[in-house]
Amino acid sequence: MWVVHKLIVNAIGIKSFCDDMIRHNVTRFKTVFIDKGGRKYDIDIASTSIMEINDREVTEDSQGIMIYTDNKEKVII
Repeated sequence: MWVVHKLIVNAIGIKSFCDDMIRHNVTRFKTVFIDKGGRKYDIDIASTSIMEINDREVTEDSQGIMIYTDNKEKVII
């Protein structure tokens, strides 16, 4: 069972990152939020991984190209 959460944030960097994920049909990702002090937060891009696009699991092949795990088809964005 999936639980849907709504993230309410007032940080431009996080908002634009999430908008990019939506624009590229990313349906699940894992990331780390960074506390920059003074109530300022951001996303740690180096610690972010995309797990699903269009509700299909993705991974990287040996050459670093993102592919769907179910049929090894290259992801076209």
